[in-house]
Amino acid sequence: MTERRKIARNFLISALVLLVFSSVIFILVVNGIDRSSIIVASTLSALTNFIFAITYFFFIAWSFDKSNKAFFVTLFGGMLIKMAGLAVILIVLVLSFRTAYVWIVASFMVYYFAFQILEIIFVARYLRRVKEPA
Repeated sequence: MTERRKIARNFLISALVLLVFSSVIFILVVNGIDRSSIIVASTLSALTNFIFAITYFFFIAWSFDKSNKAFFVTLFGGMLIKMAGLAVILIVLVLSFRTAYVWIVASFMVYYFAFQILEIIFVARYLRRVKEPA
């Protein structure tokens, strides 16, 4: 198995663990409030952030072997597309679940930053392994 595949597999496993663990904690916190719309909205925000994180990570991993220009276009263009997509989905969720908008925005932010930290860790780990002499 190549180094890239190992890191991608580890990222996917870590992202799934983070998704499940944070969802369970969030449901336990919200459970006393007795609002099913909050649980549905937070699950949707978790899945949305998970899909965007996985997609963005694979685009960045693809661009490592390319030129600096392609890498930075992928990095910044991907960030722009990711932020725009997440903003649109957040607006749709807030408009759909009007009673729970504070919880929706809070869960969206928590999942976004959690997956962002995970992406940074794995990209840094990948770059460190690629740059090490054989």
